[in-house]
Amino acid sequence: MSYLPPPQRRLRHVVCVSVRNILPKGGHPRPVSTKSSTNLRELSSTSKNAGTLRNVLYDTFISFHECFQYDKPFYITEISHGTINPVFQDVHFAGTSLSRKITFSMMVWVRESKSKNDWVLFKRINLKLSFLNYLGPTLEKAEKAVKDVRNILLLNLVDGWYYYPLESNLIAMATDGIQSDKLKTVKSKPSFLKSRELKSCSFDQIIKLSNVKFSIIDTIGFKHRLSIQIDHLISSTFRTDSAQQIEAIKHRLAYQYAPRVEMLSRENTSLQNVISKLRTNCDRLRSLIKNKNTDTEILAKVLHSLRESHGSLLVRVEEVQEYVSIQKSRLIKDLSSIFSITQTNGKHHEHCMFGLIFPHAKISSSNFQFLRSQELEINALLGYVVQLVHLLATYLRCPLRYPIQAFGSNSYISDPISRLKGSRVFPLWIKDGTVYRFQYAIMLLTKNVKQLMDHEKIKSIEAYHLLGNLQILFVCLTNTADSELNFKPKLDLEQLKIHLHSQNTQSLIEAE
Repeated sequence: MSYLPPPQRRLRHVVCVSVRNILPKGGHPRPVSTKSSTNLRELSSTSKNAGTLRNVLYDTFISFHECFQYDKPFYITEISHGTINPVFQDVHFAGTSLSRKITFSMMVWVRESKSKNDWVLFKRINLKLSFLNYLGPTLEKAEKAVKDVRNILLLNLVDGWYYYPLESNLIAMATDGIQSDKLKTVKSKPSFLKSRELKSCSFDQIIKLSNVKFSIIDTIGFKHRLSIQIDHLISSTFRTDSAQQIEAIKHRLAYQYAPRVEMLSRENTSLQNVISKLRTNCDRLRSLIKNKNTDTEILAKVLHSLRESHGSLLVRVEEVQEYVSIQKSRLIKDLSSIFSITQTNGKHHEHCMFGLIFPHAKISSSNFQFLRSQELEINALLGYVVQLVHLLATYLRCPLRYPIQAFGSNSYISDPISRLKGSRVFPLWIKDGTVYRFQYAIMLLTKNVKQLMDHEKIKSIEAYHLLGNLQILFVCLTNTADSELNFKPKLDLEQLKIHLHSQNTQSLIEAE
């Protein structure tokens, strides 16, 4: 498993590059299939059945380019001589302007070893680092995985070796390789491979070169004669038979260079201390990195277990929500059976509850008059409607924008929102002198009913049609089949809370 996620791979993470099992397509009796595949087993099995390899070695080098800019390389590797498995020296792109690149082009150039043929473009690859596949932390493991795969490109990133199969059409930008036994040169070489033409030397230049050659020979002879003279002078000046002179010279040199030697010894001691501190810091950093990797593995396991439990809990939460929805439908069905609303056969399409008709068309007019008996019936009907709206708001968990006080035929409704002078409490019953306040109270009550319908995402009809809107609300919320009303969830809410708590506790214990 690699620790460097594909979206975070950059050019600065590339450490080394290698090509394994270089072989032209014409080297096999049967060519390898070029279908798109990233499976090493398929590539390996195809290469095993492809025939016998040619015993030809190649000189190889690789040039790095910005994507699709093939004539301007920003890095060229050294030449690897006489091998089909070249491994190039480490590259260092950190700190350069291209270090954050995620896509770039690579051109693999080859020629037969010990030949003077021109370099041939073997492969051109437009590479995206997130497409690489991880092989292992070391080159040995990577070679075991791809030992039977031909023409495969290996890249060493900071966390291990990756492969990009040259025969693959994953990126579909690789050029064709060498055909059959003979290397074919490309028609247009990049400018960095074109050799410069040199002019021939004139006669004067040749004479000057000859003079330079003789000058060098004379200089070497003079150097030899001078060394002989120096040795003679040293031997004649410092005679070994004089022990006293030798001792005096030793004391003088010791006295002369003693401060310098002492200073160098102190510097050496300080450097040794610095080196020991650096080694200690390196060991500490290695241990921290190792512990961090261990913690990352533990957190990955915990996260995996939490994801699995999260999926099962989501299913159970959906079951509980479905059960709550069915129970809500059952409650609304019971309310509709208690507060039964029916439609009359009149021309105004009026509705009635408990045999009492609500004349919404007449009440919405500017001037209306009722008999005392009709007023009592309307007041009683509004008492039932207020009680029903209060129960619906409670069961549907929808706080009403305009609070109501249910006192039978003497119920009230409040308006805490509008900027009104005087009392903000309005009667839901008809009485002499309260006609306009009664109409305002009916308007607030219809807004509460519309709020309940918006809460359940149900479209309402005429605003003052109180009983009609309530009947639509009943029909939309009680359309659940009888078979679904007997549904019971596998896990109720309390058990769901206990399960979540136990899962979190277990994850924390595993993390510790």
